[in-house]
Parts: sequence; C-alpha cells; structure tokens
Amino acid sequence: MDLETAGSPWDQAEVPGDADRPEPTSDPDDPDATAGLEEGNGISSTLAQLVREPQQERSRKTLQRILDASYALLEAGGTDALTVGGIAERARTSVGSFYARFDGKDELSRYLGEFALGEVIAAWEEGLAGLDLPDEAAGEEQAVSWEEIPPLLVALFSEPAARHLVLLDGIEDPTPTRGDRLESRLLRDLLDLLEYAARPALHALVVARTTLATAGSLAGPGAEEGKPEDVARELGRLLDAYLRGAPATRPDAAEPDSDPEGEPHPHPEPKALPEPEAEPEPELPTEPEDEADVADPFDVWA
Repeated sequence: MDLETAGSPWDQAEVPGDADRPEPTSDPDDPDATAGLEEGNGISSTLAQLVREPQQERSRKTLQRILDASYALLEAGGTDALTVGGIAERARTSVGSFYARFDGKDELSRYLGEFALGEVIAAWEEGLAGLDLPDEAAGEEQAVSWEEIPPLLVALFSEPAARHLVLLDGIEDPTPTRGDRLESRLLRDLLDLLEYAARPALHALVVARTTLATAGSLAGPGAEEGKPEDVARELGRLLDAYLRGAPATRPDAAEPDSDPEGEPHPHPEPKALPEPEAEPEPELPTEPEDEADVADPFDVWA
C-alpha cells in the first residue's frame, strides 16, 4: 500500500490524553526516544523548547520525516489535516515516535511555524548577501540599486516556507506574532539599505513599506505566472529612479543624453505653440443705393 496517497484510519482520530499516550521508551522504531532536551545544538532556543531534539542520526531522520509529512499535509488540507495519526502514517513511523519528539499537536504546530520563520529569514539573509553593497571600510560610496529589491522580496514570499507561514498564521502564534516579527525584520533591513541610496529618501519608511507590501501582494495566491516578477522589476525601476532623482523610463525607452560627468540632462522646456493666424472677416455684400441701378437678369432689352 502506498502510504503517501492512501487514506489513514488515524485521519479522524482524536489526540490521546496524557494517560493514553504511549511512553517514549516503548517505541522500538526510535532508539533515541529517551533523549533529553538539549539547547544550542543547531536549533534556536524557541524551537528547543518545543521538541525533544534527537541525538542519533536515525532519530534525526525520523524527525525530518515527521516535519516533511506535516508540511505536506498542511499544504494539502490546512491545519485540520494535521492529525497525529495522519502525520505518523505519512512519515512511515509510529505514533509513539511522534510523542517521543513532541508533547502534542499544539507544540508541533508552533514548531512548524517557528521553523518556517527561521527558513524565511535565512533565505532573506542569503539574498541580501548577494547584493552589491558598498564596502564602508574601503571607503566605497556607490549607491545601492533599488531595482533588485522588489524581485528579491517576491522570490522570498514565493518560497515554500513563506507559504507555510501564511497557512499557520494565528495558529499557536503568540504575540508578537511570527508575521509581525518577520515584517519588523524586513522593514529594518530595508531602512538600512535606504541609507546607501543615491540620495536620502524624503519618506524612507513609505518607500520601504511600499516595496514590502507590493511584493507581498504580488507573491500572493492568484498571481499570474511570470507577471509578479515583471511588475516587481518595474516597481524597482520606478523607486530607483525616485531615489536617484532621475525621471523613470521604461526598459525599452532610449537612455537620456548625458553630459561629460554622466549626469542626465533635465527635460527641455516644452516649445511654445505658434499663435494661430486670424481668419479674415468675410465681406458682407453692400446694398445698392438705388433700385434702378440693379440690373434685372430677365430684362433682355437692358
């Protein structure tokens, strides 16, 4: 039987109470079931409080299968699909192995959210590392191109971990929520990047929030394939032109002429339109002074 697709008799099962839960030591599939909680072993302190971290390679693989199965069920059916039995069956492990790692579904749900948040932040840091930032120690002063930022954020919000954050929004999500923490981190980094802009933004927070909100909406559900990236690049060009104090141009438009120092010339003043020529007034027919002077066209003897 294919456990990846077959229905599970545990799908509608209730989570057992404390008295009904199998003892971690009774799980023959997990030789590390009695491992204690140790912080600082590759996961954050928050995650360490939610899972009994395995110490053996076999146990670590079991935990990874549990996480992979949980995320797959989450994407397929939302949080209602996260049943202990369904997770255990999809992960090809036992219910006892699940409880050897987590106290219950609530702890798992919060762990999934915190883990996804960490994955998104790690992807964001990797993206920032790829930007061509000036080296302050070397005295570099080149400006950061804002054209790269919106596409970077769209790619970030399109990551599976970002989708998992959305699906788990408000589920075992104490204040400050994971969404608030992510937004705060991204805004802080965007404001830091704006310090390297070609000129100080008059409203730096507006630029940062506009970039963040637009990228988030472009990566949302219903976006057409290929369109979010195109719109993100266009937004980046517009904001970069604003930050550089230059008029924005379409990508297929000709570059403006530049002076020897490389500064674009300002737009020329519009030429004045010529004044329209006055039309001559039509001549009105003059009335004859005397009716006798008017020739009769029918008078053949005239």
